[in-house]
Amino acid sequence: MKILTGCALFVKSGIDISKSFTHNFEDYYLGQIIQGDFDNKMQSEIDEWCSNQSDNKITHLPVDHGASSVLAVINCFNGKWEKEFSANQTKEEPFSDGRVKTVMMMNDEDDDRRLSYAQRSDYSLLFETAKV
Repeated sequence: MKILTGCALFVKSGIDISKSFTHNFEDYYLGQIIQGDFDNKMQSEIDEWCSNQSDNKITHLPVDHGASSVLAVINCFNGKWEKEFSANQTKEEPFSDGRVKTVMMMNDEDDDRRLSYAQRSDYSLLFETAKV
């Protein structure tokens, strides 16, 4: 089993970050704070950070160059499934990372639970609901 995790806050140059925030972010979340202009150089730094933290599984995180900050949290897990997934339940579905693409997605419905997805203007959420 392999678990990779990483946390970084990329902050636009000129934004003041308090020492207590920095201390708490680094100590409690084991995160890094990286400041700079949100330009192509920063995009390259963000992409390199993602690659390093994810064992090259995530190589690009699109960033709006007009943003003031970007919080990146990476969690990668590679292990044995408790309940083996059947590959014939994989199908093409739309996926968006700022652009809409068609990708292969895993689909499974357990007899006792159901995963639901909600998207709002400022966040998206994946949650477990009881089956009715």
